[in-house]
Amino acid sequence: YLSLREYEEALQYSLKSVETFKSVYGDSHPAIEIPNSNIAEIYHHLGDSNKALEYYLKSLDILKSAHGDNHPHVARAYNNLGQIYYVQGEAEKALEIFKKTLEVRIAVYGDNHPEVASSYETLGVLSSNQGELEKAHEYFLKLIDCKKALYGENHPDVARSCATLGNQFKGKGDFEKAREYHLKALEIEKAVYGDVHPEVATTYDNIA
Repeated sequence: YLSLREYEEALQYSLKSVETFKSVYGDSHPAIEIPNSNIAEIYHHLGDSNKALEYYLKSLDILKSAHGDNHPHVARAYNNLGQIYYVQGEAEKALEIFKKTLEVRIAVYGDNHPEVASSYETLGVLSSNQGELEKAHEYFLKLIDCKKALYGENHPDVARSCATLGNQFKGKGDFEKAREYHLKALEIEKAVYGDVHPEVATTYDNIA
């Protein structure tokens, strides 16, 4: 039902799943985490962020009890929580939770991994939205370094991150730095796509 977006029906079955697992295993068994997470997702889709938060917190507690603090599923649970806090307008709390997501992902995967890159991007965007531009630039620089380590110097993802950082500097009024990173993006895009490509045209416009 969840995959069909029939959320009310999905909710009833997920709640029954939780109750059945509890009667068999008790309240804190790892098997309960999946339906709890599904219930949280359903409430999120239904627009009830408080109930979504309640079930994501339950899911996190179960995962930490089962796996410890540093585990991919724990990182996922923190990321889900951060999204809910952000939806609720609690950007500062979301920022702290996303920092925790990054911390766990680095502990699990090391410094250079797509999940780590995703956290740097999330933190960069959120810090920028909060007006913490220096912190945002720091995260975007780490994002660029991470993507270079993952994909090499000349990769579309590296170019996009350079362009994003260029836009960040432009928004701050640092036009020299903005031009520097847009030129880096342009160099990579031309190496990847050649001289004639929509991405190259967009970057020319950003430089102008």
